[in-house]
Amino acid sequence: MKQTAIVIGRADAIKLGLIRSLGEYGCNVISIHLVPSYKVRSKPIDYYCKYVSHYYFSTSDDLIRLLVEKCSDSSCKPVLFPLDDKSVYLTDEAYDQLKELFLIPNVGHREKGVISLMDKFRQKELARKAGLKVPKGWIIPYINGNFEIPEDIEFPCFVKGLSSYNSAKAAQKKCDTRKDLLAFLDYCRLKSPHSLLVEKALEIDKEVGFIALSDGSNFVIPAKVELLEMGEGSSHGISYLAHVYPIDINESHHRLIGQLIREIGFVGILNFDFIESNGELFFVEINFRYAAYGYAVHKAGVNLPALCVNMMSGANADNIPTVIDHDVVYFNEKIAIKGVIERHLSWKKYFRLSKSADCPLVASSDDPSPYRHFMWRSFRGYLKSLVKNKER
Repeated sequence: MKQTAIVIGRADAIKLGLIRSLGEYGCNVISIHLVPSYKVRSKPIDYYCKYVSHYYFSTSDDLIRLLVEKCSDSSCKPVLFPLDDKSVYLTDEAYDQLKELFLIPNVGHREKGVISLMDKFRQKELARKAGLKVPKGWIIPYINGNFEIPEDIEFPCFVKGLSSYNSAKAAQKKCDTRKDLLAFLDYCRLKSPHSLLVEKALEIDKEVGFIALSDGSNFVIPAKVELLEMGEGSSHGISYLAHVYPIDINESHHRLIGQLIREIGFVGILNFDFIESNGELFFVEINFRYAAYGYAVHKAGVNLPALCVNMMSGANADNIPTVIDHDVVYFNEKIAIKGVIERHLSWKKYFRLSKSADCPLVASSDDPSPYRHFMWRSFRGYLKSLVKNKER
């Protein structure tokens, strides 16, 4: 009997990579796309993936009902892959309701166990305890409609949401002075009224990531990634080009991240963000989900989603490699195309990067339909942007 995997989230390009990894391994894949309402203007690109057996649209409020009524299987528990902070939050919040029907990423098989670790200040305390370098940080709590600012904040600083599941990308900014911070807090009070985390700003030489699989005590870290090109405008801070490297299991960060994994006791796929500053790696945050570059790790030889399915279901995974043995350059066409449409990136650079990459996220000769729909929409969006610019 085929193992069923259910992929839940909003980022359709990242979903596509995960679905392909699961489908190529032989899983039956169900995709659930989270939407703000059921008025869907166009189908996400993963809708056209040949490996998807069933596709559902769901609001956040309806997700748990949909899972129970439409996606459960009494003969073989499906494995859930929540793919963004919202879906991680929703499935973990309903863990007790879902645990008899599904195999779910968790911490100690406790409801809200993962949610308790989505506090970024707590993550930093645990990372520091594990021996990782962590930038100095402060919490700005939001209480009764106001932000309470610690007096000892050092500038320049970087401000972002304290909890990953309720903070917007817009609530992130470098502030050089206290005056800058006060002005930004006025903005956050209107746009994202939640507690914030402030860090001492460091000079960033590069951004580095690690993806891992854990059963709560044992772990696999198959690769590390260096982010090379970052989006701007509406995709600010999201990478579209990255270099995935083999990891030396004897290097200190492999050992220290392993200690952190054991400390938190998470079961499932997770990824870690770091920055390199003056030759040293500093911990930024943990994301309790698959990363976009995870598909490049698969193309480099380690199918982490397949390993996760086997681990969660108790199957034998001895025949699946756990460490990649060669480099791969990854390219996210969807983020890059947004850059073209918004005039941050030229078509010439887009096609040069696309041609040079070992692992495009959308294009695939084995599964061509998503890319055809993606490029048609992209060119249509580009032409619309040209018309709008002429009208101005």
